Amino acid sequence: MNDRLPLPLLVFLSLLLALLILWFDLSDSYGIVAGVAYISLILLGLASGRSRYVYLMAVLGTVLSMIGYLITVESSAWWAVMINRGLTVLVIWITAILGIKFLRREINLRTLISERKQAEENFRKEHQFNVQLVKTAPVIILTLDTAGRIIHCNPYLEELTRYRLEEVQGKDWFTTFLPEDERGRIKQVFNNSISGIRTRGNTNTILSKSGKRYLIEWFDNELFDSEGKLIGILAIGMDISARRDAEKRIRDLQNEILVASRMSAVGELGTALAHELNQPLTALANYVHACRRMLDDDSSAAKNTLPGVMEKILNEADRAASIIVHLRNFLEYGSIERTREDINAIILDACELIIAGAELRRISIKCNLDTEIPSVMIDRIQIQQVLFNLLNNSLQALEHQVKRELVIKTVTGTEGGVEILIQDSGPGADSDLLSQRFKHVFSEKKQGLGVGLSICQSIIDAHGGRLWQTVTPGGGTTFHFTVPVAAGG
Repeated sequence: MNDRLPLPLLVFLSLLLALLILWFDLSDSYGIVAGVAYISLILLGLASGRSRYVYLMAVLGTVLSMIGYLITVESSAWWAVMINRGLTVLVIWITAILGIKFLRREINLRTLISERKQAEENFRKEHQFNVQLVKTAPVIILTLDTAGRIIHCNPYLEELTRYRLEEVQGKDWFTTFLPEDERGRIKQVFNNSISGIRTRGNTNTILSKSGKRYLIEWFDNELFDSEGKLIGILAIGMDISARRDAEKRIRDLQNEILVASRMSAVGELGTALAHELNQPLTALANYVHACRRMLDDDSSAAKNTLPGVMEKILNEADRAASIIVHLRNFLEYGSIERTREDINAIILDACELIIAGAELRRISIKCNLDTEIPSVMIDRIQIQQVLFNLLNNSLQALEHQVKRELVIKTVTGTEGGVEILIQDSGPGADSDLLSQRFKHVFSEKKQGLGVGLSICQSIIDAHGGRLWQTVTPGGGTTFHFTVPVAAGG
C-alpha cells in the first residue's frame, strides 16, 4: 500500500501552507516562534516520502523566513532580530536533516521488509514445488537414519509396495522391505555409504506388502545437519523391473530368431545340397563298383590300379563331407504359425536388435512408418528373421561409407499387400550382382554361407509376397518386400 502524498496535492498544500505561514510571520514579529510554523513545511515534505521534497521545503521555509525579515518592521534591536531569524533557519534545517535521516531509515526498513516478504514467498513457492516434486516423482525417494530406520518415503514407494508411511516409519528398512537373501549384501552397502563410500547404480530387490518383487536401482547421498553431522542417507531408487523384463524379452527374441534362422537355412540348403551331393555320391558309387570288378579280376594290372581308385573314393568322401559341414550347427526344429500382426511393431522390435551395432558403426537409423497401414497375416518370427537379415546386410554395406544412413519405410503396396522398404546409403551394386544375390548359396562375404538372401526370398515366397532389390536414388541399395494383409484389415 502506497501512503505517500500525490505530487499535485503536495504542491497545493505546500503553497497554501507557505502563504499562511508568511501571513502569520508578517502579521507580527514572533521571533523564533515563526520557525516552528515553518517546520510544518518540513513535515509536509516528509509526507511525500522523498528526500528531495524535504530539501525543497527546507529551502522554501528559509526563503519565506528571509522575506518575513525584509518586509516586517521589527521593534527589537537588529542583532536580536538576526539571532531570532538565524535560529528559525537553524530549526528548519535541523528538522529537515533529522527528518531525512528517519525517512531513509524508514525506506531501508520498508525495503528490508519487502525483501524479506519476497524471500519468504520465494521460499514458500520453492518448498511447495519441492513437496509437489517429491509427491509426484516416478522414483522412490527414501530417507534412512544412520541405523537404517525409515525416516520418510514418498508416495511412489507407498504406491509400489502398498505400505503406508505410517506403517513403516521408524522400522528397519532391511527387514521390512528386503528379501532375506539380499539383506546382508545391501546392509554392507548401506554401512559403506554411512562411512562415506558413496555408491552409484547399486541394484537390489524390494518386496511389496503382497510379496511381489521389484528390482530397484539406487543412488545414495549423505544427509547432514546444520553442524555438519551425518544424520542419515537419502536414497533415490528407480524401478527397473520393466527394463530388465524388456532386455530378457529381447534376448529371448534373439534366440528365437537364431533358431528360426537355423531351421530356415536347413530347409533352404536342402535343395542345394541335394544337387551338390549328387555328384560325389554318384562318383563314390561308381568307384566302389570299379573296386569290386578289380577285386574279381585277379590280374596284376587291376591290382596296381586299385590304390588309385581307393584314393579317389576318399577324395569324393571328403568332398561330400565339406558340403554338409555347414549343417552341423542346425540342430533344432521350429514350427511356423501365421497370426494377425502389426508390421510396424515388428519392425521396431527388429530395430532394437540391431541398434547397438548401428551405434558402434555410427549409423543413423530412421523409421518412416505409415501408421494407417492395415494388420498383416504372417509368421512373426520368420518375418523378423527377414528384417534382421536385410538390416544386417545394410549395416555391413554402410560400415566403410562416409554417409551412413538407413531408412525403413512401410507403405500400402500396389498389389494390395503391405510393402516394406529398407534403404541404405551404401556403395550399391550393379544390375548383374543384384540378379545373383537371391540365388541359392550366393554370398559376397568370404565367411558367409551364402544363404541369407535366399532364405529371405523363400520366407517371403511362402507368405505369398515378393522380395526384390533396387538402386536407391542418390546412391545405395533398397530392399523391398511385401506381405499379405490380414482379413478385415
